[in-house]
Amino acid sequence: MKKLYCLSIAILLICISTTVNAASFEANLTSSLQKFKAGQTVTLTLSVENIDAGPDGITSLQGTIDYDTAIFEKLTIGDLKAQGLWTLNTSNGFVASNNQFNIENTSGTKNNEAVLKIELKAKNTISLSSALITIANLKAFDGQDEISTSSAKITLAVDKPVDTTVNTNTTTNTTANEELPETGINDTIMYVLGIAVIWGIASMILYKKYNAIKI
Repeated sequence: MKKLYCLSIAILLICISTTVNAASFEANLTSSLQKFKAGQTVTLTLSVENIDAGPDGITSLQGTIDYDTAIFEKLTIGDLKAQGLWTLNTSNGFVASNNQFNIENTSGTKNNEAVLKIELKAKNTISLSSALITIANLKAFDGQDEISTSSAKITLAVDKPVDTTVNTNTTTNTTANEELPETGINDTIMYVLGIAVIWGIASMILYKKYNAIKI
């Protein structure tokens, strides 16, 4: 019974040790622009950090690039640039059907470093005000085990031109209203006509008086 108890404790300690020493890494995503305009190209940089893996570190990395197709043009393999000693896998470096990338570093790395640059071309017309880009399903390999980590995300603002249509219409309407004081115009016309009639009558009376005096 004592031997069985000791064996159970030993197995439990091994399990705990294995869990504590599980390989891990983190991924980080940065951008060349925090705010972009329609038609601009945004360059994203994916980095690996805090690597705790086998003797050589991680030797390969894969993930999927999620972005809004209403904002950015479709990615191609030419938009991906592996960094440093990392290279795109020759057979499936980029799978266009699901935007999955596969990169490798035969030497392996334990350093915090940039591994991939991604160029996203913004469409010429954008109706949305922000863009979320996510590198999901991240998995690395250290020569022995597959290592997963949380998605890397970044949100960018869209620099949209100011719409001046409303202000222009307001100005036009105001001007139009100022040019049409209908009641004021009618009153002025009647006043002028009244003066003209009075002046005409006065002129007629003076003319008759003058002729009468002359005769």
